Amino acid sequence: MRTLILLTAIVMLGGCATLEDFGQHLWPTGSAGGTYMSSDETGVRLVLLYNGIAEVYANGEKEEMAKWEKIGKEVYIVAIDDGGVGIFNINPDGSLTYIAVIKGGKREDLSKDKQVIWEKTQ
Repeated sequence: MRTLILLTAIVMLGGCATLEDFGQHLWPTGSAGGTYMSSDETGVRLVLLYNGIAEVYANGEKEEMAKWEKIGKEVYIVAIDDGGVGIFNINPDGSLTYIAVIKGGKREDLSKDKQVIWEKTQ
């Protein structure tokens, strides 16, 4: 149950944004692909595949799938089921920080206390 809190934040808080809102920017570029582990107590793992698919694992089980793309120094993860969007900053050390969502077509930055760092493991 604890893992669903973070999963919800990543793929469902995005509200009404859809895949079409990002035009042709659905395929990853650069080196953001890889496996990331959340730094909080949930132990959720995020895998950004090089084909533009993101997989979210909780307790070793695949929970969600999404599409992802790198835009500048950010990674956008778009939920396949509802189009929710989570935005992650790419840090200089290669980790990601969950920093914003898109709700109703508008970006909403998360407060510092709600931001989660995802360490790159491979």
